Amino acid sequence: MGIEGSNYTVAISGPMWLEETENLVIGMQNTRYLALASISFLLYDIVSTIGLESQYVWSAPWNFGRVAFHFNRLFAPIIQIVQIVSLFRFHPSPRFCVVTSGIYAWGTCIIVAGVMSVLIARVWLLYFRNQPTSNFSTFGGLSAGWFRATVPYLFQILNFKHKLEVHVNQNPAPDVIPGCLFDGLSKWSWIPYLGSTLYETLLFGLTVYKVYTAEYELPIINRLYRDGTYYFVVVLAANIFTMAGSQVPLISGCATGSGFLGSIMSAMCSRMLLSTKSFESERHERIREQSMSIRETIRVPRFRRNQNSTYWGIIEVDRTTLYIGNVQGRDGERGEGQIVTEGDSTQLTPLPVMY
Repeated sequence: MGIEGSNYTVAISGPMWLEETENLVIGMQNTRYLALASISFLLYDIVSTIGLESQYVWSAPWNFGRVAFHFNRLFAPIIQIVQIVSLFRFHPSPRFCVVTSGIYAWGTCIIVAGVMSVLIARVWLLYFRNQPTSNFSTFGGLSAGWFRATVPYLFQILNFKHKLEVHVNQNPAPDVIPGCLFDGLSKWSWIPYLGSTLYETLLFGLTVYKVYTAEYELPIINRLYRDGTYYFVVVLAANIFTMAGSQVPLISGCATGSGFLGSIMSAMCSRMLLSTKSFESERHERIREQSMSIRETIRVPRFRRNQNSTYWGIIEVDRTTLYIGNVQGRDGERGEGQIVTEGDSTQLTPLPVMY
C-alpha cells in the first residue's frame, strides 16, 4: 500500500521518511487485520459453543466457575471492539486516543488477571481442597505468584500511557494511516509477557506433576490434564509470538496492539471452564438416569498401588467429595475381575472435586 496522492500535512524530508512511512502503513494495516481476526475468533468461539453453554452453564448454580465463564465471554469482546474502533478511525483526537488506548491497556491487564485466577483456583482445588490446615498458606502463595505475574503489566500500562500522550499527534500521513499512533514501545515491553508465561508454565507443571504422581486414577483429573494441556500449548504459542513480535519494528504494533493475546487467553479459558462444567453435568446426569451405579468403581493402575493395599475409587452422589476405599489385600487374593463391596471398605479418604 503506497501513500501517493495522499493529502497529508507533513513535508517530505527525503527517501528515508518515505520508507518509514510506508513501513508504518504496512504495520498498521497488519495490526487491523489481526485485530479483526481476533474478534472473529472470539465471536466464532461464542457461537460454536452456545449450545453447550445453554445446556451446562445457564442452569448451573452461581459460583466462581460460572462468574469466570461469563466474564471471559463478555469482557474480552468488548475490549476488542473498543480497540478496533480506535484502529480504524481517521484523524482521532488526542483525548479519544488516550481514552480508548487506556481502556485497551487496562482491559488486557484485567483479562490476564482473570484467567490467572481461574488457573490458580484449579491448581489449589486439585492439591489442597481437603487439607484445611494448608488452605490459607497455599492460597496465599499462589496469590503472591499471581501478583508477581500481573504487576509487570501495570508498569507496561504506565509506560504505554506516557508514550501515547507524548507522541499521539505525530501521524506522518493522517489521511492514509487511521488510528492512534505512538513512537514504538520500550525495548523492555516483552517483560510483562515473560512473567505471565513463566507463571502459567509453573501452574501447568503443578498440574502435570499431580496427574503423574496421584495415587488414584480419576476421570476428572484426566480431564483437567487434557484441558490444561490444550490451554497451555495454544497460549504459550500466542505469548511467544507477542514477545518476539514486540521486538520487530514492522510487527511490534501488530503483536502488542491487536488484542490477539487477550482474545486467545479468554477463549481458551472459557473452553476450559466449559469442558469441566460439561464433564460434571454429564456424570451426574448418568447417575440420575441410573445408567451408572451410585458408586462408580475405578481401578488404580497396578504400578501405582501399594504392595500391601488394593485401592478402589468410590464416587459418591453428592457434588462436593469423592471417596476412595482402601482395602487390605493383594490382587491375587481377590481376582482381577472382582468388585469390592461396601463391607470390604475399611477406610474412606476424601478426594477433591473440580467444577
